[in-house]
Amino acid sequence: MTTLAKLTAGQSKAYNAVQGMVARGLGTTAIRTGLTEMGLGIRYEQVGQLVDYFKGTVRAGYDISRVRHDYFPSVDKIPTALTTTRRELSYTVRLGKTGGYDEEGNPLYNYVTVTSDVNMTVGDILSEAESYYDENESNYPVEAVEPVVVQARKRG
Repeated sequence: MTTLAKLTAGQSKAYNAVQGMVARGLGTTAIRTGLTEMGLGIRYEQVGQLVDYFKGTVRAGYDISRVRHDYFPSVDKIPTALTTTRRELSYTVRLGKTGGYDEEGNPLYNYVTVTSDVNMTVGDILSEAESYYDENESNYPVEAVEPVVVQARKRG
């Protein structure tokens, strides 16, 4: 599975929900139960494929967050994007806690996506994310601090 076109109808509908549940640390069974409660019943193996994909994406992002800022992340360790991407590499950068909380008491974060056709050092990725943020401050609720690469994908 490398593009959105290859997803089943059920997987397409459940894509965002599964991504959020994996980010919260839920397991495959809990995710399947949550999807069923949401009325998105899809086969267990299809849920497992999405969960495996998102866990790989998150794992690669956190590996990159541990790479020195003057080093290039290993492109071989970055998982292939499940959806079509316009650029070769895509990084999601969390720009620190906003200071706000949602209704459930979870902290809110600002996120920026950095895309590139060439590999970049971690420092360049973070600088690019901060410049995107500075250019579009009106789209973000408060000041960003402590940028971290939390997700990475490469074109399939």
